[in-house]
Order: sequence, then C-alpha cells, then structure tokens
Amino acid sequence: MVKFYIISQTITVMCAVNAAGTYLPPMMIFKRKRMSELLLKGTPHGTIGGVSENGWIESELFVKWLEHFVHHIQPSEYRCQMYGGTQLPP
Repeated sequence: MVKFYIISQTITVMCAVNAAGTYLPPMMIFKRKRMSELLLKGTPHGTIGGVSENGWIESELFVKWLEHFVHHIQPSEYRCQMYGGTQLPP
C-alpha cells in the first residue's frame, strides 16, 4: 500500500454556495510550482486545482475560476465585461 503525504503551507479554496445549500465544486490553489492531480484526490467531484508561488489566487487563476463558475451555473445569457475592458470568452 502506497501512502502519499503532501505538505503545503498555504491552500486557498474558492467556493460558491447559495442560500438553498447548493454548491459548485470548489477550486483549490496550492503553494507549489507544478500541479499534480494527486492533490485533488478525495475532493468533491468536479473540483479544479491550480498552483501559485504563494498559494494565493492570481489573475490567471481567477479567470480560470470564473470560467469554472460560468460552466456550472449555465446562464441563459452570458455577458461578462471585466474591469479594464478584458472580456471573457463565451
């Protein structure tokens, strides 16, 4: 039997929950240089992962989270204009 022990100083978790208790699969951000799918073992189905130098969310990871959010909520009409004129793809 092989056991994996992963030690990280900082993990950031992005969550979205509504008043009815429905939630989206979270995004977990680890303080690492490379992502390993083993980091997501045992997490809720659909959880996505990312890495950053300090374990905090960065602009690229935030866009990844927004795309994950839009994918799961499936809005009837999609328009998203971010501050600074950046537009997310449909």
